[in-house]
Amino acid sequence: MKLVGIDVGKNSHHFCVMDKETGEFNVTPSSFSNNKEGFDFLINSLKPYSKNQFY
Repeated sequence: MKLVGIDVGKNSHHFCVMDKETGEFNVTPSSFSNNKEGFDFLINSLKPYSKNQFY
């Protein structure tokens, strides 16, 4: 199972994707802006994991 962590900020946010079983990062912690382009970046970064369930 993959876990997505998001640290919410006023102007930017940080996220990572981690494997619950191994604790390994699948996506290195990255930041994205608090605007449409930033959220598009987040969605595109998560697309490879779309067949997996996120909680």
